[in-house]
Amino acid sequence: MFNINNEIQKSKLYYDISDINRFNTDNFKNNIITNYLKSIESDILGINGHKNNSYIRTTILPIVIIFMIISIIILSIILLYSNEANC
Repeated sequence: MFNINNEIQKSKLYYDISDINRFNTDNFKNNIITNYLKSIESDILGINGHKNNSYIRTTILPIVIIFMIISIIILSIILLYSNEANC
C-alpha cells in the first residue's frame, strides 16, 4: 500500500492537481464539458443520421447492393453451368 501511495504522489497528474495555484480549473472544466458534449453529439448524429451517412445510405449503398447481386448471379451461373459451357 505504501508503494502505491508513493507512485501516486510521484505521478504527473497528482503533481498537477495538488498545486491548486497552478491547476487551471477553467481549462479542466472546458475539456470535460466539450468531451461530454462531443459524445452526446455523436450519439445524436448516430440516431438521426449525419448528412454524410445519409448520402452513403441513399446513393452508394443501393449501387453496391445491386452490383453484389448481379455479381453473385453471374458467378453462380458460371460455377453451376461450367460443364455445359465446355461442350
